[in-house]
Formats: sequence, C-alpha cells, structure tokens
Amino acid sequence: MSYMDNSNAVRLVEVYSDMIMRISLMYLKQTCDAEDICQEVFLKLLTGNLEFLSYEHEKAWIIRTTINACKDRRKLAFYKHWSDPPEDERNVGVDVSFKTIFSEAGIYCQKQSNIGGDIIL
Repeated sequence: MSYMDNSNAVRLVEVYSDMIMRISLMYLKQTCDAEDICQEVFLKLLTGNLEFLSYEHEKAWIIRTTINACKDRRKLAFYKHWSDPPEDERNVGVDVSFKTIFSEAGIYCQKQSNIGGDIIL
C-alpha cells in the first residue's frame, strides 16, 4: 500500500487519530503532548516508505510507534521531574463553595491571631 495519496491519508486520520490520542493521553496525561505525538506518528506514517501486509499490521505498527513516541517524550527532562498530583489535590469532581473557603480562612486567621499577628481580611 502506498500512503502518499490524499484519500488514504484522510482514511488513516479518520480511523486512527482517536486511538493515537487515547494511547498518548494514557501515557502523557496532557492534551498538548498527546496532540504532538499524534502529529509525529502521522508524519512518520505518511512520509515513510512503508508497506503493510494487512490492516492489522498497519494498526499494530501505529500502536507500537505511538507507545514508543510517548516513552521517548517521557524521557525528556521535564517529565523526569513531573509527577501526577496526589488524589486529594486533584480538582476533578471537587465542588468547593465560598462558605467552605471562608470557614477554612477563618480557622487560619484565628490560629494566626493567637500567635500575636494582626490579620486583615
């Protein structure tokens, strides 16, 4: 199969872009990096002189190339010092009301006023 024609390029993007994005997000946890990996994989696929025996072989190559690109991205210095926030610090599904925030602030202010400092809200 020659991957240089326009119709096949459109087919590849329509069929595999969602899968590449999901794999990349699973590894990298950031949408912008997952989009970069998606572009890298399609660039390799469309510019390389590749011929696959079947669609299963094509899909396996795309999955493996995506995983390898994600692993290479994780080797960068940024990812070596970056980790996921702890579960209790994530904003997912958290509903914080103003009452909760002000009650916590009030407790903090009371603790500070016991030390002897003047707190102005």
